[in-house]
Amino acid sequence: MTARSSAEEFWPFLISRGHVTTYRVVVAPQFLCEADLAGLLYDLAGGEPTLPGHGRYRVVRGTAAGDFVLMFRVHLGESEGGGGRPGAPLRDEHGRRIPVIDGVVERVRRFDPTTGAGVLDEGRRRCRQRFREFWESGDGSRPPHPSAAFTAARTQGGAVRWEELPEYVVARLASTDSPLECDGDSGEREAEPGEPLGGTVRWPRRLTVGAAVGLAAGLAGWAVSRSHH
Repeated sequence: MTARSSAEEFWPFLISRGHVTTYRVVVAPQFLCEADLAGLLYDLAGGEPTLPGHGRYRVVRGTAAGDFVLMFRVHLGESEGGGGRPGAPLRDEHGRRIPVIDGVVERVRRFDPTTGAGVLDEGRRRCRQRFREFWESGDGSRPPHPSAAFTAARTQGGAVRWEELPEYVVARLASTDSPLECDGDSGEREAEPGEPLGGTVRWPRRLTVGAAVGLAAGLAGWAVSRSHH
């Protein structure tokens, strides 16, 4: 009897921009939208277009929605041509080609390099209609569309040559108050996706009142001690 590949769950996501609207998260996993963490994808995925047969992944730990792994590709967007053929290149108001970052999120702690191109292809297919609507509307005020999970055999499609990106860990301040992991924005940015991420550890962007007061007091004490030297 031939062993079958077990089906796993994956959540599609897509990041891009419109002709005039800035880069933003267009589609995000429902569990990240519910945790107000969809905008986090903007900092975690991006870069130059990936080569055919290649992909990128990043392990994410310590968020309010738990640990997960991003797997994605970057390509230059094109309109849909007839008969399944590629259409005209998508360009911004300055005539520059528009990158599209699409992929899947898996709610696991470790990346599995046997994940095949078929999983990424299915994620792209499930985002296609939402991206078309976003592009045609030119509406930059829409929140990310929450995507549902789909099941797929992990190894389906051709093998992918994976590039590892630095692990992203949400650090927590030592305080009785629990700071928030993310500011919960929709992921709209002027810069290209992936650029703001400078290291493997990101500090929370917002603090609770107690944590903020403690931090301010500490800085004030430091300033006083410096003034006596």
